[in-house]
Amino acid sequence: MFPTADQIEHEAYLRWERRGGSHGNDRGDWCAAEQDLLLTLNYEVVAFHALNASAPQFVGSKGRRVCRFCEQAAPIATFSAVPLALPLFLENRSLFTYEECDDCHAHFASSVEADLEAFHTQLRSGPGPNSLSRASIAALKGLAKMALSIMPATELHSFEDTREWVVNPDHDFDLRLFGELGCGLHALPSIQADPWTALVRRVDDEAPMPYMLFFVGTASVVIQAPVPLSARDEDLDGTQTIIPRTDSSYAMGSEPSRQAPSPFRANSNEMRRNANSPV
Repeated sequence: MFPTADQIEHEAYLRWERRGGSHGNDRGDWCAAEQDLLLTLNYEVVAFHALNASAPQFVGSKGRRVCRFCEQAAPIATFSAVPLALPLFLENRSLFTYEECDDCHAHFASSVEADLEAFHTQLRSGPGPNSLSRASIAALKGLAKMALSIMPATELHSFEDTREWVVNPDHDFDLRLFGELGCGLHALPSIQADPWTALVRRVDDEAPMPYMLFFVGTASVVIQAPVPLSARDEDLDGTQTIIPRTDSSYAMGSEPSRQAPSPFRANSNEMRRNANSPV
């Protein structure tokens, strides 16, 4: 679903207002408004977590612990700890998971987290790439692993290939197969003080966009990436895929007064209903 010219013009005007009515960035406002609306009209939030909440949050159930990566339960798998769902270097201090066994936790810590931390550090140090073409396959797996960690359990069956990919330790084998996978990543400076993470899901299977997009935002950077290898994306093979790229202030719903609807706020359903009418 694509926004109309009237919708883009309206949202671009709101951006102009929020910048204090200064001129000289009309094209930038228009392009950013179009990207914001592509996300709003085509995606809905399925998971959202603050990463520095005042009380601990948990994925899964303490009563029956099954690893969502190796799919093993006790006593075959051991669960001696309740690990963080996202690593500490992403400023996560409050989101934990019951659904990651000791062996898988150790595997990810040794095989992907160092590359992901290095990539995050690269982005924090200055203007970084808007694609992961320069990051390692291990960093890509780290992003996908985090997406699986916060994904609603009802969605996991559509990401079996993703799960098998992230646990595969042979990163060199994957390099040729997934060399272009990172081109959908979007990274930009953050204006949010509080870290957060989210997943948004495509609402229309006819839309030429990835089924699921993953977000993680820290005080310094926001990373947005499609979750690869979903069975719900098989029909996109060989087609031109569009990935909306929205800025973090819009995604977090922080815009004051006259703000456009966002999939991170409750009124996105109304926006989609009005998709074919001027805003």
